Amino acid sequence: ASQQHQQLPTVNNAAGGVSGGGVAQTSSEMAVLPAAPESCASTGVLVEQGVNCLFVKVNCKDRKGLLADVVSALKAFPIVISTAAITTTKEGTVHDVFEVRSCTT
Repeated sequence: ASQQHQQLPTVNNAAGGVSGGGVAQTSSEMAVLPAAPESCASTGVLVEQGVNCLFVKVNCKDRKGLLADVVSALKAFPIVISTAAITTTKEGTVHDVFEVRSCTT
């Protein structure tokens, strides 16, 4: 089964909004995020070290307002969401990966 990923630009933490949609980015501007797993038995949040960043991986059942709640929780930390891959399967399982960086970097 093929997975689709949506690439999002940086979240503007001051305004609290996520910009997306019609923003054109070149391939050199887009980060390469880990792909969503083909099957994932575990549910929860996993943080992995990347090069000059962290990857916050969220795996769970989808629900209304989930993405807004996750972004709100991430905004509680001194980080910037650089890129995100948002995936929801036909079965209603969410596999989200957020590339985050320190605000001081």
